Amino acid sequence: MLDPRGDYRAALAEQPFEYLFSITHLAVIPADVIALPTKGAVNFHDGPLPRYAGLNTPVWALLNRETDYAITWHWMTAGIDDGGRGLSSTARVGFMG
Repeated sequence: MLDPRGDYRAALAEQPFEYLFSITHLAVIPADVIALPTKGAVNFHDGPLPRYAGLNTPVWALLNRETDYAITWHWMTAGIDDGGRGLSSTARVGFMG
């Protein structure tokens, strides 16, 4: 675990590594950092892409009364939430009332 407010570029560049995982990281990771892992950078997105890109996706799904929902793991690129989808898991959700 690295402090995202610190000099994580230098720490990551010290030795080769295969994967970079971004999970609930709210800052955009620069392209030069995404390029450091030898096999790729992977992001966890708490919603189905591309339908629910961006922030607060579970809340938007609740407000829209979705009947199914998903989380997505995707390859990271310099763009936000636009890399190729790696894995997505969908589940049915229900509402009380």
